[in-house]
Amino acid sequence: NLAVADDAAIERGEYLYRAAGCISCHTDVKNGSPPLSGGRALKTPFGTFYSPNITADRETGIGAWSDEDFVRALREGVRPDGSHYFPVFPYPSYARMTRADMLDLKAYLFSRAPVSREVQDHDVPFPFSWRFLQKGWKLFFFSSAEYVPDTGRQTDWNRGAYLVQAL
Repeated sequence: NLAVADDAAIERGEYLYRAAGCISCHTDVKNGSPPLSGGRALKTPFGTFYSPNITADRETGIGAWSDEDFVRALREGVRPDGSHYFPVFPYPSYARMTRADMLDLKAYLFSRAPVSREVQDHDVPFPFSWRFLQKGWKLFFFSSAEYVPDTGRQTDWNRGAYLVQAL
């Protein structure tokens, strides 16, 4: 299910990667980690979350993910094992992306060098640490609907709205 990406898909994916600011959360600059290898501490009122490794490493990153695994993570906030992501991962915004853009982003990420780097578990107290509770949160606060252009607006306006709302 892992298709070989063409150069144009990788280039579009790099644009999306930059627009979404993936590197800012998935790189622990403070501790000198390689780009996209995760580990950045994200302190919230609910606890400290550590960003995952999103390099193409098959063991510690997302390298074993299929296209469907990647799309499901962004569109539904669900991990390949079926458990829910915490909304500190901005999947509520990414869900608005088109499938084509999601796959282009994946093509770019998979074009980068894989980094083998385990990331520590989140430091989130009970009951916020229970992933299954995210299902209830999603019921009230989440929509997986893709961005729909406003036909009453110009193309440039819709492109800007898409970038702001989805990325």
